[in-house]
Amino acid sequence: MSRDGPAISERSTSLNYKAATILRNKDAKQLLVGLGFPEKRAEKALAATGGNDVQEAADWLLQHVYDPTLHQSNPREYVVYACPGGELGAQLDEFYDSSLLQCGWNGSHKYFPHVTLCQFFKCDDHMMSHVIHILQNSYSSHTHTAPDTVITQRFLSQGYIGLFLEEEGSDWLRKVMSSFSQEMKKHGVTVEPHKKQLHITLAHQYRP
Repeated sequence: MSRDGPAISERSTSLNYKAATILRNKDAKQLLVGLGFPEKRAEKALAATGGNDVQEAADWLLQHVYDPTLHQSNPREYVVYACPGGELGAQLDEFYDSSLLQCGWNGSHKYFPHVTLCQFFKCDDHMMSHVIHILQNSYSSHTHTAPDTVITQRFLSQGYIGLFLEEEGSDWLRKVMSSFSQEMKKHGVTVEPHKKQLHITLAHQYRP
């Protein structure tokens, strides 16, 4: 598993990144409001689409114009996944495609290859840019201690095949999530890091 990603270590760089992230989201919201969408709906659309593209958010709003919950300010559920990249990511994608073609559908095909790092948590739509910023900073603050590679071990049981992360990689990811959890708590949001052994599911709910 690679550790690809930006390494933001200097405080000034971190502050610039935070300002850019929040300003980008604010500008996008203002553009949507300028197009005639109510502010709360604009926030909901940006949260639903990742907050990076005004056109995508506007399309989402038009597609959900008859959604009876669109005007409601219900907190949205989030979860944090670590998604393998590089050679491992390509191999996992190939395995998922091949297993679907040769063996048929199983429970792992509902998702993309990932390591679940926390339980689902809820926060309001206007918090989305802050969530992204806090997660980015939590990752960046630990890049200097990140292992060059994350070693996995294959695990087989009845109806399940997976890759379990060994201690060094698991411990590092848990430290990142601990930092994220602590920072989110300051904003009144409870994030519970995943307590079970970290793993990537290759297949489950299948017939041998």
